[in-house]
Amino acid sequence: MKNRPIKIIVLIAVAVAIIAALLASSHPDGLEKVAASLGFGGKAKGTPGVFIDYQLPMFPLPALSSALAGIIGIIIIFFIFRSIAKVRHLGELLKKLLKRP
Repeated sequence: MKNRPIKIIVLIAVAVAIIAALLASSHPDGLEKVAASLGFGGKAKGTPGVFIDYQLPMFPLPALSSALAGIIGIIIIFFIFRSIAKVRHLGELLKKLLKRP
């Protein structure tokens, strides 16, 4: 049962990603609007990627695409933090082993 809080947090994060995707505005954000009004919005060089504009290009529905991109991002962050926790735990274990007489 010690993993139950982690599961609840992940489920809440997934729910927030889905709700945020459904409520996301299609209008440009503040930085894009300022760049367009000052005339340098088109000068930015795009880089290839999977999550361009927080969407997955292989899905035609924008809300579904954004929700899935958010969920995948949450999964990636979860595994990064889990890996960090395991490495930290391993470091603490090594310290304990090295302190033994």
